[in-house]
Amino acid sequence: MSKKLYTRTIGTIIVCLLLGACSATPKAPPSPYSPEEEQALQALETSFSNGEYKALIKNISTEPLMLSGSLAFRSEALKYQAFSQCLTRARTACGRTFNQLLAANPNYQLTEAESTHPIWGPVFERENKKVQATRLRIRTQMPAKP
Repeated sequence: MSKKLYTRTIGTIIVCLLLGACSATPKAPPSPYSPEEEQALQALETSFSNGEYKALIKNISTEPLMLSGSLAFRSEALKYQAFSQCLTRARTACGRTFNQLLAANPNYQLTEAESTHPIWGPVFERENKKVQATRLRIRTQMPAKP
């Protein structure tokens, strides 16, 4: 094999390897939701986006997945319920729903955009502080393990 042909072959192999490495896109993490949960969440998101807050609140209260669905699903559904309650000026119910969400999922956090929302952001923060304070009180009252 001539030196010129050898150099071209090596060059072609290197280019192919580089192009292959560039085209390898990382896979998205798997969804925490079942297909049924994905469908239900899509319906909730659509209702919320369309401003159908009262219908969304009613639909969540009758959604069977609220009893049998994953924690991730129930957390997202409760978030949309709380947002809707806050937007319909049912702030007490909004706070209770956030409290319910955080009692089940104490590490749940809103996105930055959600947490800085002027209507539900402060309600979430207040309820989060309550839940965290209760958890701390319970931990400090528990006897030390031997």
